[in-house]
Amino acid sequence: MKQKGFTLIELLVALPIGVVMLGAIVGTIFLVMYGTIDVRSKTTALADIENAAHWLTRDIIMGQVTNLVEGEEPVSTVNMTWDNLAAQEGEEISHYVVYTHSGTELLREYDSANNTTIVGRHLSEVGFSLEGDLMTVTLTSSPERASRSTVTRTYIIRMLLTE
Repeated sequence: MKQKGFTLIELLVALPIGVVMLGAIVGTIFLVMYGTIDVRSKTTALADIENAAHWLTRDIIMGQVTNLVEGEEPVSTVNMTWDNLAAQEGEEISHYVVYTHSGTELLREYDSANNTTIVGRHLSEVGFSLEGDLMTVTLTSSPERASRSTVTRTYIIRMLLTE
């Protein structure tokens, strides 16, 4: 007479094997989910820095006068002015820009207080310093969710300084 079912020994061998396999599957799922969040946060940090760097580079290259003092420690605010190089002869058009790190945002005020835009978010640190005609800008982005996704980039940009 044949009996249906499993013996106690078969169950005792299969149960630990099943638990190990289930643990591996659940662990893999958590690693994939955590890795996706980490990659998404790092991508956000890089996008924030690249956007801020775009605007900074554009303005710094044009900058002829700045409030930075050569050789001083980096500061979180910078002012720059320049004359419009494409102005018609006899026409004077001056521009100014102010970059201010406020909280986690980098604000760009251009030509008037009514023209302020956010050029960077999640920026935990911003530093501006000057050596000769080279401005060094250091940007650190830390998206809220993942501290391991902090990204820091340093840019050295030549200005059109005038005496």
